[in-house]
Amino acid sequence: MRAPKPPRVRNSDPVAPRPQKAPALPEIPTAPAAAPPAVRRPTRDVTPRTPDVAVSMTPRLEERRRAENRALYRKLGIVAGCLIVVAALAWGVFFSPVFALHGDEVTVTIRGEGVDKTAVNELAAEYVGVPLPRIRTSTIERRASEITAVLAADVTRQWPHGLLLEVTARDPIAAVPSEGGFELYDSDGVGLRWAEEAPEGLPVVTTEVGEDTGRTINAVLSVLGAIPDDLRDEIATMSATSEQTLTFTLHDGATVKWGDASESDLKAAVLQTLRQANASTYDVSVPRTPVTS
Repeated sequence: MRAPKPPRVRNSDPVAPRPQKAPALPEIPTAPAAAPPAVRRPTRDVTPRTPDVAVSMTPRLEERRRAENRALYRKLGIVAGCLIVVAALAWGVFFSPVFALHGDEVTVTIRGEGVDKTAVNELAAEYVGVPLPRIRTSTIERRASEITAVLAADVTRQWPHGLLLEVTARDPIAAVPSEGGFELYDSDGVGLRWAEEAPEGLPVVTTEVGEDTGRTINAVLSVLGAIPDDLRDEIATMSATSEQTLTFTLHDGATVKWGDASESDLKAAVLQTLRQANASTYDVSVPRTPVTS
């Protein structure tokens, strides 16, 4: 069975009066509230820790560094030693008297005639006492070639103290009457020397004296230089009134009309062929149509 509900009691008290609100007070400004103190968190040590193995490797690294330094110093010492040796050798070769030229060890050889041997010796005498590597042989060769009678010169060092000077003389190929004697000329037209008599076997050249004498003589000399030696040896005299009228007289008395100095090689070959037949005159001035009589 359900329990009976208690009876409702009605409040018979009089209604209490409502409380009245108090008058509002004026607002008083207040300072802002202070921020709460910052809380510092403990910082972490971020410094990398050196492994224990690095501590044990430090002596090895130090030893390796010392070894590398020793190797570097050794290399520097070797380089310095090499430089000292090279410097000593350079001094010994280029500046010391070890390889100096001795005057009594200068040798001069001359191929041909007419070259003053004393003049050639003087060229080398200027270098006595100078180390051979410092002597410029080309300079001596050039100065020797400036001697009129010298065609070519070759200078060779003769170690340890000598020089060899080999000189080739110019060969005269013609004698031109001059001042009571003869001026000897080579194939280049260079006057080599004066002689009282024409050397045996050397053609004597006669020309008419005039404005063209020099050119005429040069034409004769160019022809003599172009023809073979055996044919030149057959020529006794040469005469010319101009550059276009060269004439030879051979040792057997035959006459050769040469004309000018052009085509000398061809004219010489034609003349050698014509000489196989006896004749008193050989005209090769026009070599392609020679004439004999």
